[in-house]
Amino acid sequence: MFAVIETGGKQFRVQKGDKIKVEKLPLEEGETFIFDKILLISEDGNINLGTPLIKEAAVSGKILSNGKDKKINVLKFQPKKRLTKKKGHRQFFSEVEILEIDLSGKLIKKVEKTKSTLSISSKKIKNEDSNDKDKKEKIKKDSLKKKETVKASVSDKKTDSSEKKSVKKVSQK
Repeated sequence: MFAVIETGGKQFRVQKGDKIKVEKLPLEEGETFIFDKILLISEDGNINLGTPLIKEAAVSGKILSNGKDKKINVLKFQPKKRLTKKKGHRQFFSEVEILEIDLSGKLIKKVEKTKSTLSISSKKIKNEDSNDKDKKEKIKKDSLKKKETVKASVSDKKTDSSEKKSVKKVSQK
């Protein structure tokens, strides 16, 4: 029995006991994750093909480790302009061991129970994001006020120097 799942914009062919590296999942090591985007399941020669997904099918996996891949060097080069830019990048990943492939929908029911807790946590995150936005706006306003005061002081200095010049001209005559 095997299944084709989609995660992180990629498709993987998995069987029970397989270990795969996927894009980083938001869970800690040792926790289980349920993949609900199942494209195809083959069981004893019978193929169930989704259009585009199979409803009530799920694959569960245990997160073995989270980490970073090998470093990839990116080199940008423009000829005749003496421009070279070298950057490095290490992609985050999660290593997952496939525990179970389910067609009956038992795992989906577990997911529905946990979705309510996930929605609560996402609301908390949204509130924190709005607080961060408010803080950023305050910082921008403060920096604009500082710039205005600096401009005003610079313009005052300019007027002071122009008055001194006019005084000198009068005294020379």
